[in-house]
Amino acid sequence: FAVRDKVTMVKTAGLSRSLFGAHVDALNCRQLRAIRMNIRASLWPGKTSVSPTGCLLVADKGELEPWVSIVKRTVVNWKRRVQAGLPDYVVRTWTDGFTAKSRVKGPVDYAKRILGFLGWRTEGGGRIIDHKGQGHDVIKRYNMVPSAVSRARQVLRGRNEKCRRNYKGVASGVGERTATRYYRNVAKKDQKRAGALRTVLRDG
Repeated sequence: FAVRDKVTMVKTAGLSRSLFGAHVDALNCRQLRAIRMNIRASLWPGKTSVSPTGCLLVADKGELEPWVSIVKRTVVNWKRRVQAGLPDYVVRTWTDGFTAKSRVKGPVDYAKRILGFLGWRTEGGGRIIDHKGQGHDVIKRYNMVPSAVSRARQVLRGRNEKCRRNYKGVASGVGERTATRYYRNVAKKDQKRAGALRTVLRDG
């Protein structure tokens, strides 16, 4: 199978099963690393990657990367809960921090922690302050989920650049959208060339 076909199969079958319930029950770092390793082994058997997250970001719009997928699932679930109406007990006992002495306990705290990784924070149950300091109503904000996915990709790319000094795609003016689109066009014509290009894109 071509890589683009494998990506579809991994997202619809393997990833959906691996991340079942991850929007309310946290996965630890070891479990995320194992999922990333299995995805890379499925897409590029016999090859390794210097940047485990970078190669998955380039190969797909972002949902192939398990942490980005968890962010999307968590935000979708939270938006649905707010639209349906939070339980009275949650509203009465709401705190903008974690409820158990700065420790994550339960799906509400887990959602807050995911938002915290994005640089977002809650202001009551139905309002979110983004990384730019702008407030948004959870119910009225129609693009909340795409914004969360985009921000999650931005956070991961920032971590890659911080950990690998030669990962300078953004600083050199090479946008993520341009690089990903170019990789897909090459992948449709020549898989071997696309594999070499993926190495360059993920390592800077």
